[in-house]
Amino acid sequence: MKKYFFLLFWAMLSAFPACRQKWESSQELSVYSTRINLADVYEKDFTLTVFSNQDWTAGVTQGQEWLSVMENGGSSMGFVHVHADANLESSVRVGKITLRAVSGKETVVNIVQSGENEKAADLPDELL
Repeated sequence: MKKYFFLLFWAMLSAFPACRQKWESSQELSVYSTRINLADVYEKDFTLTVFSNQDWTAGVTQGQEWLSVMENGGSSMGFVHVHADANLESSVRVGKITLRAVSGKETVVNIVQSGENEKAADLPDELL
């Protein structure tokens, strides 16, 4: 009986690195959501959580006049703190934060901020 228990235990230990290695080779760069709706027009600070198995960078690629990032990169799991200025316009506005992994993979996060007369949630994804 001890022999079978030992063999089962050894098989589980042997399989674990293979599972971890498979995940690391397939998982490169992701965030919880690629669309953030800022439902009010006021100045706002928020944090994006980035999951990666390699080094990555972050930058504002649209909306630099009202959107900024405090950190511009990291390795593996990390955070990007974002600041959005108040939207004093009547219409909704869109900014983009692009995350780039060293492998070349990119993920774009759309930041949609409500205006005085339009709500961010009303903007369809196809207009981003």
